[in-house]
Amino acid sequence: MSEPILRLHLSSTLHEDGIRAFQPESILLADGDGGPRLRRPLPSGDESPGTVAPGDYVFRQWRTSSFPSIEEGFEDFIRQVWWEGEKTEGPWILRVVVEDDDRAYQGLRLISKS
Repeated sequence: MSEPILRLHLSSTLHEDGIRAFQPESILLADGDGGPRLRRPLPSGDESPGTVAPGDYVFRQWRTSSFPSIEEGFEDFIRQVWWEGEKTEGPWILRVVVEDDDRAYQGLRLISKS
């Protein structure tokens, strides 16, 4: 992921769609040779204040039908970021949106400046 997939330059209001922020230590088990694993069940997380700060983020979206559970989709996103070696910081963000009468999930995390 040498180029950011999503670049936010405005404070985007996201509260009405449902967004949760997770500190890494609250959701990730120790990294092994196969990468990080997500704690199950996923804790409730911190409700976001409704905005995501401007910045460069790694981003991935998936549909309900793509994975057997929210946790599996979120873990797949986190492991992909790890696999690609992207340097990120801050909380892992999980956003729920409704598109075409179906639920979609979006994973985001801020790309490190250093």
